[in-house]
Amino acid sequence: MWDLTGDVGLTAHDDDVKAIGEKFQQLKTEASSLPEAEWHPVSTGYLVSGNWTEAPLYTFCARRHHTCSMLPEACRLLGEFRAAATCYRCAAKLTKLAPGTHLLPHCGPTNARIRLHLPLQVPKEKEGCAR
Repeated sequence: MWDLTGDVGLTAHDDDVKAIGEKFQQLKTEASSLPEAEWHPVSTGYLVSGNWTEAPLYTFCARRHHTCSMLPEACRLLGEFRAAATCYRCAAKLTKLAPGTHLLPHCGPTNARIRLHLPLQVPKEKEGCAR
């Protein structure tokens, strides 16, 4: 688990982030079992090559019941993370990058978002990895 004590903008959410990290193995199992048909292409100009897909859990304060029925622990944790589940301009989702996918460097449209990356499966160094 990472140390969040020095991250000034995140400390209000330490407990939520730690709860998500503590459920890592269960989240990994759920995400791995999600059928391919539930992963939708991400439409963006940042994709140079490869495949980038997502599975939405919450969008604009609304729970995505279909996806959440297949990812109950992920949705339960996000539902308890009030800042993520009740943000009217936010989305909580799983994203998946296929091996070898190349994205352009980018940033979000606003600083009013919490972005948490919890890699569930990372390729071995010789296979290439995110920078």
